[in-house]
Amino acid sequence: ISAGVAADSTNAIIMNLGSTLSKTTSAWAVGSGNGGLDTGSISNNTWYYFYEIERTDFTVVDVLFTATYGSPTMPANYTYKRYIGAGKTNGSGQWLSFTQTGNIFQWAVAPLDANAVAISDTNGHLLTISVPVGPKVTALFNGGVTAAGPNVHLLLSSPDLTDAAASYTAAPLYNSTSYNLGNGTWQSQYYILTNTSGQIRYRSDTSSVTLYLATL
Repeated sequence: ISAGVAADSTNAIIMNLGSTLSKTTSAWAVGSGNGGLDTGSISNNTWYYFYEIERTDFTVVDVLFTATYGSPTMPANYTYKRYIGAGKTNGSGQWLSFTQTGNIFQWAVAPLDANAVAISDTNGHLLTISVPVGPKVTALFNGGVTAAGPNVHLLLSSPDLTDAAASYTAAPLYNSTSYNLGNGTWQSQYYILTNTSGQIRYRSDTSSVTLYLATL
């Protein structure tokens, strides 16, 4: 975790991490090079949430991570915390590689979260994608469909919004289409706000469509 400052979650104090801090996946212990996990042992294929923490009696700032978003088990005497990001383990309990620039987190290898998902009706459906579960985030992904004909309209949207039909003429319209393209595949890039379950919604105005989506 790079050096930096942040207000705690209650805006009571400013926490100053004076130098870069390295933590392992072992049980938490104060200081760089020591463990960062708040409780238990590291699990496979699991989201973890990183917090900057401070004990105010000695003004010691450190970092821990937890599998429980919003409610890390705090070390003794540490009373302030601030959520600063998330990471996920793979099937061997290792971190899936990502880069961070400000508030933008990008996977080193984009996962294919929808691989030929059949859309067999014109209803709205939720899809869980590779973003943290707990906080709402703006997901960046490539997505599109294949269809056996022209004039198909696809609407990808946030579950926070009303589940509206994909339409050529009625709001909120659509954000991908095969209009006048005939048979084939078409794709676009999207920014969509997820819900707390890490989901987005997809809806087509035609059945017999196949969805593909890769989260960036």
